Amino acid sequence: MFAVDYVKAVYGAIRDLTFETWMGLNEIRKAVVQDMCFELGETGLAEFHHFLTAVEVGDFATARAEMLESRWAKQVSTRADTNSDMMLSGVWSSKVLGASVS
Repeated sequence: MFAVDYVKAVYGAIRDLTFETWMGLNEIRKAVVQDMCFELGETGLAEFHHFLTAVEVGDFATARAEMLESRWAKQVSTRADTNSDMMLSGVWSSKVLGASVS
């Protein structure tokens, strides 16, 4: 079931951005968009219009701000902080790296 959900999240993330934008994102920013799509569902990410527009133009500071100002951020708190930091910086968070090592 996880594999199906994961594929849906990847497809949803790619669908909500232009192909050129998706291909231009580094693996960390792709992972953030995929994680958001996984959490929000296939159609949920599409509701983040300002976030998606910011990602499209490479304005990762605005993308981060849009993430943090959302209802989603209030619901997932720490995860939103971690993902938004990774969206801004384009590097893996030590929180994520630590979780994957253990």
